[in-house]
Amino acid sequence: MKRTVPTWLALTLLMLLLVALATIFILLQTRQTLLDQRTEADSVIATAESVRVALDSTVEAQHSRLVEVEAQRDTLDSDLGALRAEVTLYAAERDALIDSEKQVQAALDSAEATVAILRTPVPIAPVINITAPQAGTEIESGTTVTITLLAGDLVGIAAVEILVNDARIDDWELEANPLVALETFWEAAPPGEYEIGAIVTNTQALQSETTVRVVVLPSDATEASQ
Repeated sequence: MKRTVPTWLALTLLMLLLVALATIFILLQTRQTLLDQRTEADSVIATAESVRVALDSTVEAQHSRLVEVEAQRDTLDSDLGALRAEVTLYAAERDALIDSEKQVQAALDSAEATVAILRTPVPIAPVINITAPQAGTEIESGTTVTITLLAGDLVGIAAVEILVNDARIDDWELEANPLVALETFWEAAPPGEYEIGAIVTNTQALQSETTVRVVVLPSDATEASQ
């Protein structure tokens, strides 16, 4: 029995030692695992810190870019305002030019109308003149008087009439002659004052007339019979 007790005790101590060693081993393994996890956590934290720094740098760059973009936007807004002012000015100038163009066109139209009017030949009445007898001529009753006249017109003479005291004594139908000299005869009787007239008509139906007054005196035979 004396030998059995120490052996049991030794075995117990050995078991306790083994348990202690196992516990120490487990603790060491746990500590190593914790150390590895801490190292990994430190690595993750370092990575996260790097990412945070990178994100901060990115955010700062984006903020700088945003400030730059806002500055560009302000510049663009200012340029846009200037462009709008120029557009308004150009619109006013365009309207003024359109008004000026309308005025110039109206002036041109008026000028063209004036030129057209000026280019349109103005109808001119023909000219006629009784060359004989002269106004105030005294003629003896019973005398055959030669009446001569001269008529002219650029477009041509169409007709001429001779009248004495509004009574036609002769007439001519002509073929658009620009200048004509005509002659007819009238017997001056009885004594009195007479008006010799001539009417000329051109090819445009325009007329002119002229008159001369003559005095028919009693002849010697008439005075003797009286």
